[in-house]
Amino acid sequence: MKKRNQSFSAKLKPVVLYFDDLEKIIEILKEISNDLEISTKDYQFENIEEVKKIERETINSLSFDTHRPGLSLTLEPDGIFLHVFNETPALRGIFEILKQFLHSRRRKFAWLYNPICMVFGGAIIGIATWFLLPGISKKNPYLISVGCACIILGVIYWWWTWQVDFKRYSTIFLKRRAELPSFWKDKRDQIIVAIISAVIGSLITVVATKLLH
Repeated sequence: MKKRNQSFSAKLKPVVLYFDDLEKIIEILKEISNDLEISTKDYQFENIEEVKKIERETINSLSFDTHRPGLSLTLEPDGIFLHVFNETPALRGIFEILKQFLHSRRRKFAWLYNPICMVFGGAIIGIATWFLLPGISKKNPYLISVGCACIILGVIYWWWTWQVDFKRYSTIFLKRRAELPSFWKDKRDQIIVAIISAVIGSLITVVATKLLH
């Protein structure tokens, strides 16, 4: 009698990885096998450094496969697929370590792009209309202020959720974390424009209420 090998797998949420994270994954996988294959849909690489030859700042998919023992880690735009082909204590341990590591790198704020949350943004603008139209007809500065504030809030919310950085897709940066600008540096101009727009919108609201009062 011979026990059959048992395979097991897991699908994880999209992640944001940097080159140092890829090096960490290699380090973890080499604890079970030096027979490691790194590939994308179009290329196969001898080592992780060769991935940089793609000459792109980011990619959305990458696969790691070990042989003897067999483990497959596939990073796809819509999720992470981790599969072990035969259960052993060593593979089970690596499986859990990779799961924990990738969970710590899951994409933050992805929930903001949920359709329900997008409906919430539309509801904010709907509420704005509910306050604004009666406020204009009755020349009520309070209703006009609340309506304009809701419009500004709704527009900013939609702008925020639309940003590429917070879409529900995996992103793999082919540079180390320290080599990339911070979010503030990268989005500074857009954030400043949003703040200025909000301030101008508030000033227009104040002026409008004074004129209609």
